[in-house]
Amino acid sequence: MSRNKERDDIIADRRRKVAALLVRQWTQREIVKALAAQQDVNHETGEPWDLATIHRDIKALRQMWREEALQDISLHQAQRLMEFAEVKRRGWIDGDMNVVLRAMKQEAEMFGFDAPQKIAPTDPSGTKEYQSLTDEERAAKILAILERARQRQSHGEIAR
Repeated sequence: MSRNKERDDIIADRRRKVAALLVRQWTQREIVKALAAQQDVNHETGEPWDLATIHRDIKALRQMWREEALQDISLHQAQRLMEFAEVKRRGWIDGDMNVVLRAMKQEAEMFGFDAPQKIAPTDPSGTKEYQSLTDEERAAKILAILERARQRQSHGEIAR
C-alpha cells in the first residue's frame, strides 16, 4: 500500500471515530482521551493524537457535513432508504422483528405513507375543545392586562 493511501486511511478511520463522539457532544479533550483509551494513537510517534489534530478533524468534518447538507434532498432520501434497507435486512437475518418493524415505521414516516392524523385543538388543559375568543373578549383581556400593568407601575413594581 502506498504511503499516501495508508495515511488517508488512517485519517479517514480517525475521523469516523471523532465524528461518532462529536455528535454525542463530546469536547475535543474528551475525544483525545477516548481515542487514547482505544489505543488509537499517532502511528508515527506512538503518542495520543494532539488537540490540534482533533481540531482539524472536527473542522474538516463540519465542512463536509455542510457540503452534504447542501446536496439535493433526494440524495439524502435515497441514502436513508438504503440505510433502512440494511437495518431491515439485518433485522430479518437476526430474526428481530422489532428492528424490522421500527425501520418500516420510520421509512413510512419519512415518505408520508401513513394517513395524516387529525388533531383537534383543545384548551391548555387538554380537556375542552378550543374556543376562539370574540373580538370583544380579546379587547377586554387586553384592557385587563394593561390595567394590571398600570397598577404595578404605580406601585413601583415596574421600572419606568
